[in-house]
Amino acid sequence: RAPLVAPLDDLPRVDGPVLVLGDAAVAVAEILAARGATVEARPGLPEAAAVARVAARRLAGALPPRDGTPIYAEPPAVRAPA
Repeated sequence: RAPLVAPLDDLPRVDGPVLVLGDAAVAVAEILAARGATVEARPGLPEAAAVARVAARRLAGALPPRDGTPIYAEPPAVRAPA
């Protein structure tokens, strides 16, 4: 699946537990939790080497496949005049 890019005020509904990473993790987690989602926020980014190790283990069948779609939350590029 292709990643989804969404503004903070238009994040999609989510099913199941969600792990949120990155600079906007706390803001995204608060929005999703307010909608009733089970969310864990981890600000910052994972180490690329760790992600590669997990991906290699999944590809080799050592870890089960997981369904997931990256969502990139974007702040609005412009704001309406006050």
